Amino acid sequence: MKFMKLGKPDTFQAKGGNNVRVEDYNKKSSVVDRRHLIWSNKMDDFLVDMFLEEKLKGQKISGIFAKSAYREAERAVSNMFNLSCNSAHVKNQVKTLKKHLVDDVLKLSGFGFNCLLV
Repeated sequence: MKFMKLGKPDTFQAKGGNNVRVEDYNKKSSVVDRRHLIWSNKMDDFLVDMFLEEKLKGQKISGIFAKSAYREAERAVSNMFNLSCNSAHVKNQVKTLKKHLVDDVLKLSGFGFNCLLV
């Protein structure tokens, strides 16, 4: 994300034109502009719980969540945290969470990747 330094100390302007204070950005829990949503750990936990519920409802078919599961997660996150969240935010955060999960698993003792077996 690109920021432009403003005249006020520790204040930047996001690409969308909204002013963002550095401490607000570092809290990792706010909407910077319509296109960017900064997720907190609490929001991540809530999103994971939402997808677990959707899976139990049968919204995961052939290993892929249905569009309705993403729409429901989008609505729930928006309502729970009183912000504007869209399906692109949810899909991107799911990708991020998956990447972090893989990174965490690879760091576990005794787990590795052997390129000779591929």
